[in-house]
Amino acid sequence: MSWFKKIASITFFPIDSHKISQPKTVFNLSYALMGWVYKNLPEELRSKTPEPVASDGLTDMDKMTGIINWYVPKEVEMQDVVPYIFKAIEQEFTPLGISVSHIEKDKSNMFDENVLRLHVNKNETSEQQAIPELNAANRNALILLKILGLEEDYSGTVDAQEIKNRIEKLRQTDLLKDFTLDPSETQSVKEQDPADWWKQEEPQKGPRMIDMGLSQEQLNRYLDELEQIADYALTLNNKKVCWA
Repeated sequence: MSWFKKIASITFFPIDSHKISQPKTVFNLSYALMGWVYKNLPEELRSKTPEPVASDGLTDMDKMTGIINWYVPKEVEMQDVVPYIFKAIEQEFTPLGISVSHIEKDKSNMFDENVLRLHVNKNETSEQQAIPELNAANRNALILLKILGLEEDYSGTVDAQEIKNRIEKLRQTDLLKDFTLDPSETQSVKEQDPADWWKQEEPQKGPRMIDMGLSQEQLNRYLDELEQIADYALTLNNKKVCWA
């Protein structure tokens, strides 16, 4: 197929939805600033952490306001980075009606670096309409495509009205029950090193894998959400639904 096989899930969404203004959470804002850092911040001022800019833990990431951490190497003076932060805010936040009340200097609790904490106190994107999308595990998404009679690939495009027509026909049948999967649980066993053949050891248990299965109720929820995506896509110029 394609490199999408390596991704754990597939998302269905209206085509070109990324071009439409949507509510932006602290996580989205952090991601935007991180992109700005890689494009505009001199490398010698850039953090060596995996994410030079990140939301402050898990509590704020899904909120519309909160704290964003901008990491600074210990050998760099924090005041040398602040002008770049002001520029990033001006370019990435101000046009969207997002403001930062103050910037707090601190030491990172996670990395051996300093951190500038940006306190986002206003976010006008919260008033914008969220665009519907559906995210499903690869297996479940491919089953959904099969049920709908669409190409079982990890990416594709289809007319929104065609999606609606196929869902309408599907609801007139009892086909969904043929695609349900029962929950299951497997326990792997860690293989013994061939060099230790002489050892009399009990097999060691490996990770326990739990499969939640796929119920008819979940498939119906998928169809409901997919229909919402198609309805939204019909209000746009391209009127298509994508998955990737």
